[in-house]
Amino acid sequence: MGLQFPECTKAGTRPRGIEASKELQQAQTTRPESTQIQPQPGFCIKTNSSEGKVFINICHSPSIPPPADVTEEELLQMLEEDQAGFRIPMSLGEPHAELDAKGQGCTAYDVAVNSDFYRRMQNSDFLRELVITIAREGLEDKYNLQLNPEWRMMKNRPFMGSIS
Repeated sequence: MGLQFPECTKAGTRPRGIEASKELQQAQTTRPESTQIQPQPGFCIKTNSSEGKVFINICHSPSIPPPADVTEEELLQMLEEDQAGFRIPMSLGEPHAELDAKGQGCTAYDVAVNSDFYRRMQNSDFLRELVITIAREGLEDKYNLQLNPEWRMMKNRPFMGSIS
C-alpha cells in the first residue's frame, strides 16, 4: 500500500504526510508499557467453548490496582441503574494449553485481580459471581471466544496448570 504526497511548495519543508506517516509508524512499533507480575493462586472455574474444556484461574496480586471502595449495596444499585462507572481492574492472561485430570487437552486462562479485593471477594458470593462474569466477558471479547455461561468452581484445585 503506497501513499502519495503532494510536493512541498516551500524549500526546506517536509510534506506533512511524510511526518504523519513516520509518527504512525513509530506508534505502531512501540508497545504499551507492561509489567510482569507473579499472581498468587485463588480459585479455578471450569466451563467450555466450542473448542472444548476451558479453565479460568482467578488469581490475585498486589500489583493490580484495586477497584473503587464501594459497598455491595452501592454496587448493586449502580448495576440496577445500569451505570457503567464501576470498574474492576484485572489482568487477562494469554491462553495456555493444559491437560485435565483425564489427560485430555484443554485451555486455561489466568485472570488476576487486586489481592485486597480478592480477600473481600472470598467472603461475598455476589462479588465472586460478578468477577467471574466480568472475567468471562473480558476473555470472550479479548480472544473472540464464546464461553458457555454455565460454570463450576473446582473444589480441590485452586488453579489449572501453572500460573504465569
